[in-house]
Amino acid sequence: MERNFIYAELKSNFIKEKDFVKYAKGKTVKDYPNPYVKDVDGVRIDIIPTNEKVVFRPLTDSEKSWFGIREDGVIYEGRMSVLGWFPTELVCGVMRSPGYHDRFSAHSPLAKETGYVSTNGNFGSRSDAFRATKVKVAMKKLQQVGFDVELQSEATNGI
Repeated sequence: MERNFIYAELKSNFIKEKDFVKYAKGKTVKDYPNPYVKDVDGVRIDIIPTNEKVVFRPLTDSEKSWFGIREDGVIYEGRMSVLGWFPTELVCGVMRSPGYHDRFSAHSPLAKETGYVSTNGNFGSRSDAFRATKVKVAMKKLQQVGFDVELQSEATNGI
């Protein structure tokens, strides 16, 4: 059976924590156990904590090996400081096929644009990996929805 894949981008609704109360005023808000996820009038909203910062730092060769990253060249890890998950949907498209679950794809047009590198979940949910040549594009995508980002140099790489 041949599977026909379609690449798509997931729609996400991010809002800064300080702006959420004003946004939700007069609307029906459904709470979840995770304080950074709400439904507002039936639409999922991901809240960006006030003190959230996404730090991008280069991985050492031994870290690349440990995490199973086989890409050549410098690879940056983008790590969330507060949220328990990285907003991968902002930097990586999904592969869709009828009868199958959507899966993030490092081959999607969005992933190629941002330099997303698949880690097969080895990083855990707080991090994603990016090629150095495109890391600034990924950072800009996160900034556009309200994330604060920081790019560290090799000199500050501290694991």
